Amino acid sequence: MKNHMLSISTAYNIKKHQCWGSLADETCGMGFDAVELNVEIPENWLKDIESSVAAGKISISSVHNFCPKLTNLPKGRTIYSGFMLTSPDKEERNSAIDLTGRSIELAARFGAGAVVLHAGSVPMEITGSDLYEYAVKFGRHGMLFEKYRDSVINDRDAGAAKHIENLMFSLERCLETASKHNVTLCLENRMYFHEIPNIDETLYLLDKFRGGPLAYWHDVGHAEVFVRLGLAKNHEFFLEKLSPSMAGMHLHDIKKFDDHFAPGSGEFDFDILKKYISPETIKVMEVHSKASRTDIEEAKKCLLKAGIVSHDAFRRAECQN
Repeated sequence: MKNHMLSISTAYNIKKHQCWGSLADETCGMGFDAVELNVEIPENWLKDIESSVAAGKISISSVHNFCPKLTNLPKGRTIYSGFMLTSPDKEERNSAIDLTGRSIELAARFGAGAVVLHAGSVPMEITGSDLYEYAVKFGRHGMLFEKYRDSVINDRDAGAAKHIENLMFSLERCLETASKHNVTLCLENRMYFHEIPNIDETLYLLDKFRGGPLAYWHDVGHAEVFVRLGLAKNHEFFLEKLSPSMAGMHLHDIKKFDDHFAPGSGEFDFDILKKYISPETIKVMEVHSKASRTDIEEAKKCLLKAGIVSHDAFRRAECQN
């Protein structure tokens, strides 16, 4: 994939389609040359995806771990974090490593340069998602919210170290596979505070595995949620530290604490991002189905105006048949 192109996540329209062909046709009809394969891709679509890529109909910019879609999930888990690379349970950790390896091999098979990771979390009685839900319901101001937030921060600080050690063990094995297949593993900043890694942990891991195919992946909505919860001083706090190691970016907008809207349809100032994006940065519009086709067209204009993409990103109106 040429990284000046703009990709769109299959999260946008996968629920509308029963087969890869119709999803690809719709995506190409919107003027996109590339997609990121999200965690909902069924295994029985893979051959058709490979055929589309081989025929030059569409490119795969990146693969979101775990892909294809997980089956036989552990109780209480979702396809978004079915197995943890941070788990203290060796069997679960090995499963996460093996499944990440499958995503890496898939990326290599489709010519994608990056696999985006949800690394894991710190088990906590009151989690970052609880803090988020509190803010959604009651706002983030006042002594009660601050007390709640401080409790979450302290509990995470107390329990994070051993889970980072587990992640390092997992990454060492995953990076061996990534090196073999010439694929970059990307640590995505997460939306909830109990999740791993935070900014400092990401910097630590990037330094620890310096020279290996490990990078940072910036999710605009997740970072902005952190800012709005008072967990980061501003959006640039992420990018000033991590953009030198950034391989790609999930671009989506936010309204209050709700994200995955089309860029330009929410409250985020996309002008902030321009100076942190290089020509090599993989740019993925990670919008969900709540965005309309018109929203997507307006999002392209928003990203063009902000200097995040160039006119080249929209040069081709439709994909090859």
